[in-house]
Amino acid sequence: MNAKPHRATALALALCLAGLAPLAACDQPRVPEPRAQPAPAAPAQSPDLKDRSSPDPAIAPALDPAIAALDEAEAREQLRALRPATTRAQTLRFTDPLLARPEAAEIFAARLARPGVPAEERAALAEALPRCGGAWTEALVDAAAIEADPAVRATLISGLRRAAPPLAIPALTLALDDRDPEVRRAAAEVAGWVPAVGDGLRPQLRALLSDRSRPVATEATRALGLLGDAPAFPAIADQLRVDDLELRVEALHALERIDAARALEHPAVRAALIDHDPRVRAAAERLRAAASPAR
Repeated sequence: MNAKPHRATALALALCLAGLAPLAACDQPRVPEPRAQPAPAAPAQSPDLKDRSSPDPAIAPALDPAIAALDEAEAREQLRALRPATTRAQTLRFTDPLLARPEAAEIFAARLARPGVPAEERAALAEALPRCGGAWTEALVDAAAIEADPAVRATLISGLRRAAPPLAIPALTLALDDRDPEVRRAAAEVAGWVPAVGDGLRPQLRALLSDRSRPVATEATRALGLLGDAPAFPAIADQLRVDDLELRVEALHALERIDAARALEHPAVRAALIDHDPRVRAAAERLRAAASPAR
């Protein structure tokens, strides 16, 4: 404890008692000396986005300390030689922690573009790109633009579900008009499951409702239902007259999400309630329940 204030108070009291100090001064309350305030802590510095290993920090792969300690040249050499593992389903998949290295996306994209790589390995490279460190979105988009194999191209497009929407939408716009139906279907699937992406692709998805490929039309129907796209309601309702079970069931689910009460008044939905197929009837019953919730 600091003794200086007590000595000053005792001295002032002695002076007052001796008549050497004015009484007014003795009557003044003692004002405590101000204490030094600690300096405010400096705000935490946010990490530089350029140093992150993915355009989206939320999905940046974790980098193991042992992998991070590798010299860049050594890491690149190991990534070029990395082999995929065989899964229980007898497919190839890259699972090595080296994928988190910031050089991984660049090297895997280069391996994917190399001539003579077996189709199964190229599919594994395409599937791994969204899990790579580095600018994987740009590498994936560039690879999809030049990829000749439709199956690999579809795998690349499916990986865009993890990309930032501004980067994904231009590539998906092209993919929705791809010559191969599996690529169009993959693009519609991404648009449905990522609303921030699908919102920018609604016109293209509506155009796919009449796609010559039923799986593509079915996926576009699902996507527009998930997006709650009211302008697509009439075209989706018309799909209930198509002789395709999956498409009709998905159309009922989409109408339920868009406007169940309106859908229940549609003649095609009424007919679905007594359809010969149990899956169609079940979907129509679910729609009716959603239109008339229990109170």
